Formats: sequence, C-alpha cells, structure tokens
Amino acid sequence: MTNALLLILSLFAGLGAGTLFFEGLWRTVSKAVVNARPVRLFALSFLVRTMLLLLVLWLVSRGDLFRLAVCMAGFLLSRTVILRIHHGGKQGAN
Repeated sequence: MTNALLLILSLFAGLGAGTLFFEGLWRTVSKAVVNARPVRLFALSFLVRTMLLLLVLWLVSRGDLFRLAVCMAGFLLSRTVILRIHHGGKQGAN
C-alpha cells in the first residue's frame, strides 16, 4: 500500500477507536447514575475501553510514529464530534 493510503486508514482507525471509546464513556456515565454499583461499572468500562484503544493503536502504528500520530489525531477528532453530537454544538457546561 502507498504511504498516503496507510495514513488515511490510520486516521479512520483513530476515528473509529475514538468513537467507541467516547461513546462507551458516555454510556457508562449515563448508566452509572442509576446503577447500584457504579464503581464496578466505571472500572470495567475503563479497562475494556483502554484495552481496545491500545490494541488499535498498536495494530495501526506497527512501529511507525507518524501513523501513530495520525491515528491519535483521528482519536482526538472523534472526541470533538461526539461532544458536538451529545451537546448540540454547545461549548462548556451551562
């Protein structure tokens, strides 16, 4: 594959991993309010989300720091997208 294609795929992998991570966090916080054992829920959610993120980062980078950086950029971009979806474009807490 060409280098440009690998970078584009790295960006989309970061977007996907970030979407799973931040949507999982959003759902965890939403369910923790009514859960009898929120600490267990947070701990399990954190472990699963972090392990999946690290797996994606490891698979994408394969020792190439530039691909890792592009993947992380996609991850951070997905955070912005998820915040806009759930807050309707509002900045900060009102």
